[in-house]
Amino acid sequence: MKKLNFTVMASCLLVLFMMGCEKGSLLDSAAEKKASFDLKMNSINDLGEEVTSTIKVLPSAQFKRRLKSGANPNQVATGNFRTDLGSKYNFSAVKSPDGVSGEWQVNSVTVGHFYMKTIDVYVDGDEATMAGIVTEVVSGGFQKNWIVFIKIKDNGEGNNSAPDQSSYILLYYPDWFNFYPSPDAFLAIINCESLAENPIFGAFLDRDGQIQVR
Repeated sequence: MKKLNFTVMASCLLVLFMMGCEKGSLLDSAAEKKASFDLKMNSINDLGEEVTSTIKVLPSAQFKRRLKSGANPNQVATGNFRTDLGSKYNFSAVKSPDGVSGEWQVNSVTVGHFYMKTIDVYVDGDEATMAGIVTEVVSGGFQKNWIVFIKIKDNGEGNNSAPDQSSYILLYYPDWFNFYPSPDAFLAIINCESLAENPIFGAFLDRDGQIQVR
């Protein structure tokens, strides 16, 4: 009888242990889900058509940003162009070991007229992805402190060169500051390098102007 009682007790303890493990696993999973949040990732095209979406992201404290192995620490994207609808873009983006510098101006009848400070750039061959933070709004729906991304392509110089190009889409994050304490914290998660191959930018379109990427 004592042997039987011991067996029953051991079985009960095993069941309780398994239930505790399962509960702990569920709590860990819930905590992991709670640690992430929905960040707005919006886009607008040349015509002024906007798409609003959200993505799941994690706090920047869980990541440390690193350049790809062999990435050039000195990266430059400068120039200006005009779209078929007359929108004008002027920009400079310079990355060096000392940091990132540069400015943008977007003057568009469909997107708006605003100024930005360049906060990131990533060069891959003849293409570059740039990011700016809005510092002044003259007209349109964009607001100060929004972070904006664009892709550009340098197709060379000279009469025989194809036109330089930019992406059909501007990508922007209107509520990043609700989750990250600074642009640097945001860029630790979402930056030009991580977005460089994102298909959301759409196709490159020919532009009237001069773009230099190096």
